[in-house]
This record gives sequence, C-alpha cells and structure tokens, in this order.
Amino acid sequence: MPKMIRLKDPLYYLSPSSGASVETARGVLIGIASVLIGQGMDFATEVVPLIKSDLPENYRPEAIPETWREAFRDQETAIEAE
Repeated sequence: MPKMIRLKDPLYYLSPSSGASVETARGVLIGIASVLIGQGMDFATEVVPLIKSDLPENYRPEAIPETWREAFRDQETAIEAE
C-alpha cells in the first residue's frame, strides 16, 4: 500500500507567519516539487493538486514561481468546477 504524502509541515514556510523569506519559501516549494517529479509524479495532474491540498490558507502567492502560477490557477478552476 502506498504511503500517504503529507506536506503541511514543509509548506508552512509559505505562510507569512513562518518568518521565512519569500525566496526560502520558493526554494522549499521547488524542492518538494522536484522530489515528487523525480519519483515519477506528473507536475500538472499530481504534484500541483497534492501541493495545493496542503498549502496554508494564508500562503504567499509570490512564493510560487511565476512559470508555475498558471498551473496553480488552472487547478483552482478545476476544483471550483467540481
């Protein structure tokens, strides 16, 4: 049985209350995504939804790399449509 992946703890760095800089938060996010992609997960259909499910409610959108923002917006649209 596959392990459930929980990312709430490392994604806390994206919260303003973490005290981490935006650059550090972005680095943590990129590192998480890189590991998941390296394990064979698809960025748009698996990685983005997994990350979004554990983002803090008050996450800093500027910590998401600019080239990824469309994928995160597309995911929000898909979730709202359900």
